[in-house]
Amino acid sequence: METRPDPRIFSIPEANRALGFLRAALPRIHGMLESIEGVETRLSVLGLICGRSVMPGNPDLGEYMDTRTRYHRNIDCLDRLVSGLEGRGYLLRDVADGVVHFCALRGKQPVLLCWCQKESEVCHWHDLKEYRKNGERAARHDMCSWKRDKG
Repeated sequence: METRPDPRIFSIPEANRALGFLRAALPRIHGMLESIEGVETRLSVLGLICGRSVMPGNPDLGEYMDTRTRYHRNIDCLDRLVSGLEGRGYLLRDVADGVVHFCALRGKQPVLLCWCQKESEVCHWHDLKEYRKNGERAARHDMCSWKRDKG
């Protein structure tokens, strides 16, 4: 059985230093998702066309095969982009709003620092127990009700 490494623990300054990287990476991820959705739509249409008996020389079949290849390349690229974030310890929670979490400690209490790409710095955090209790709802940035402690 594979064991997961302990998550990286960030201080607020460390999380804030990551924001330059994230500001560059998030638009690429968002763009790749939009590209995948467009290719997926085209692939669905071509799949309907080619699902019937199509002769091997039919241009629709060639386009279907090319589009399918492009779709899988885009998925691989997206996987590498997201894995690159996870490998640095960043937890991508919402691509559309650019919400990212960072594991942290508040005293001895585990928390998640929360940042949204429209913000200039990390200034929210989730209590981990509350976060787990609320599940997917807590992944939304508007559920970050706690401001960073000042001082």
